[in-house]
Amino acid sequence: MISLFVIMVIVIAVSAGAGYGLLALVRSSETALLIQRNQVRMDTVVNTIRSYVRVDGGRVLVPATLEGASYVAKAPSFSPFVTTTWGKPIVYCPVRLSGSGATGASMSMGAAGSYPVSIVTLNGKPYVSNGGPTFESATATALSAGGRHENVVAFVISPEISGTTVPSCALVRLASDNSTFTVDGGIVTAVYYAADQASATTRQIAFSADGSTPTGVAPGTQIVSTIEQATETIVRLGLSDTTIRFYDDTSKPRVQQNFVPVEDMASLAAASAGRTIRLVGEAGARLRVLHAAAPAGSLSVLKADGVMELSGIDVEGWVGADRPSATKSADVAFAAGPTGRLSMKDTIIGAVRNLGGEVSLLSNVSVRPLYGAQALEYPILGSGGRIFIDGGSSSLVVSSAAAAGVYVRGGDATVYGPVGMTIAPSGEAFWSDGGGRVLPATSLATVAVNGAAAVPVLSSATFGTKGSTSPEPVEVSANGAGRTLVVSTVQTCADGSTNCTATCPTDSTVAWGECGSANGFALAGFGSDATGRQWTCRWPSPSSVTAPSAKAVCSKLP
Repeated sequence: MISLFVIMVIVIAVSAGAGYGLLALVRSSETALLIQRNQVRMDTVVNTIRSYVRVDGGRVLVPATLEGASYVAKAPSFSPFVTTTWGKPIVYCPVRLSGSGATGASMSMGAAGSYPVSIVTLNGKPYVSNGGPTFESATATALSAGGRHENVVAFVISPEISGTTVPSCALVRLASDNSTFTVDGGIVTAVYYAADQASATTRQIAFSADGSTPTGVAPGTQIVSTIEQATETIVRLGLSDTTIRFYDDTSKPRVQQNFVPVEDMASLAAASAGRTIRLVGEAGARLRVLHAAAPAGSLSVLKADGVMELSGIDVEGWVGADRPSATKSADVAFAAGPTGRLSMKDTIIGAVRNLGGEVSLLSNVSVRPLYGAQALEYPILGSGGRIFIDGGSSSLVVSSAAAAGVYVRGGDATVYGPVGMTIAPSGEAFWSDGGGRVLPATSLATVAVNGAAAVPVLSSATFGTKGSTSPEPVEVSANGAGRTLVVSTVQTCADGSTNCTATCPTDSTVAWGECGSANGFALAGFGSDATGRQWTCRWPSPSSVTAPSAKAVCSKLP
């Protein structure tokens, strides 16, 4: 009987413990949901306040909350929310430290005191033109004119879910990453705005791995110690044009030099979609891309789907668990994706790739692969899209194992001026197949190979793959003059088609072609067939393309 009683007690105890654990789990889930819903609420408040900011005579005017006869640090009446999801009041503090001293009024923070502000009335409504709490030194500097956060116009603060006091705006601090803000007892979100909207969407960033300010940095430049911080700033602020500067660090210890994880560089390149990102090197600057393990084929490709410009920088590939143990043993390539535009000038890099976008190689570009087999064989490779080679690069390609300095596997390579290459003795300076074309744009388009005298770059267009069992490539021109061209009938296909083909007349072959659609639906590929008489445009399946069309521009046979 006693044993049965003991067992019952144990069962009750276990059930009670399980019930308490389940209750705790439910409560923690409810808390997490409240916090997530509150963040959405905070973002809504921030966006609403930003929409009510006004500019008058070059001054940025931030809405002020008037309660009775006093200005208070509370969410304004037009805000869709004035409390958090757990019922605590939202704190709103207009901040303008980039103008002259504030006079004439004060902003009440309740028990936390007040701070001086200048009030301007516009259309019968009060606005703060200047003023702010007394911040600690680093935060005040960042918020002042010329500071890296001078475009902050207000802070919106959410008290903690378990907090008993309303946080003070004066306790807002610039975090150690120099990009975000924190506050004791709550979560703070900065409201950004600029009188000159161009300055609100453009930014100068200086990269310094040890966090120090490099010599010669312009006032107002943001300093970052990681590329991850730069990418976060670009995305968070919706910047449309960003320049990231790198500086000579060869005199610094290895642990303070510009090593960037390859994952961070890949994220930065991806962030170029819809915007422009420039990587600019000051004299002697190097960008060392660090791989924890050797990439496949010892080559990593950083794809840009927006505008990516490199100037004055030496891009290197390093492999190792950390900076002290890393060795330079990989190649790094930048690539232009289908919507990307890649530009290089005064740059040394391991390889260049075009994946259907646009690549411009301007003066003093040198592609020097050292480790990757494919990079060594094909330093510059185009798979669709367009490559423009400006000339003025005496060492455009340096690879004694290169089968082709510039390999155009679909798409175009247009040469405007003289270039030099070091390639394999049996290699070709320019090589095309798969519908690729090499086009000299001017009589100045010459190439000097392995120290020999410069020779003209000849135009050519090819079909199939050189060296394969397909028919020999058709040489459109042996001297750049070209043959008589005829245009095929434009072939329009049914909506939703995945292929649309235009055919040249029997006495001609495809020189190049065009693809189109009414809704601009993205292509999956394009090119001619092995006979050289058909030009086919391809769309992905399933396809929602409307009125797809194909047109072939054909070269008459002799």
